[in-house]
Amino acid sequence: MSLGELSTMLFHFAILSICSIIIGIVFGLANAYIYKKLKDMEKNQVREIFLLLLFAYVSYITSEMIGFSGVITLFCCAFTMAHYSF
Repeated sequence: MSLGELSTMLFHFAILSICSIIIGIVFGLANAYIYKKLKDMEKNQVREIFLLLLFAYVSYITSEMIGFSGVITLFCCAFTMAHYSF
């Protein structure tokens, strides 16, 4: 393995990680924004849980379809939703 191959591999890993993190944060912030705008979310727990699971699943699927890491995206989305949504 040459130095050029190693640097290319590290560059691709960095791009994959950064883009996966960005997708997760964007979906988590979108979920938090919807939770803040809909005032009656606390009254209807089924709708609240549905939106939580929907955003997590859509972020995972979006990331996988683009070719990035769905697991990293899901982790970042969950972390962002936990911090800003509740």
